[in-house]
Amino acid sequence: MRDNVHCSICNEPFAPEELTEFDGQMLCRDCLERETILCHRCGERLWEDDNAGTDTTPLCISVYCICLSYPQ
Repeated sequence: MRDNVHCSICNEPFAPEELTEFDGQMLCRDCLERETILCHRCGERLWEDDNAGTDTTPLCISVYCICLSYPQ
């Protein structure tokens, strides 16, 4: 029998295969969806607090800097 692993954010126990490793932390699906976002341009996952874009167009810092350098 496998031991459960706790989500790094909500601390609820889960089977290891139910968690996703992100930024050195193990996250359940709910916390991953609530606390992280995907960059609109490149698809990189980032913490919601690190969003360099807007709520409707989230951007990682790399894409944001490229957009500033080469505006459309």
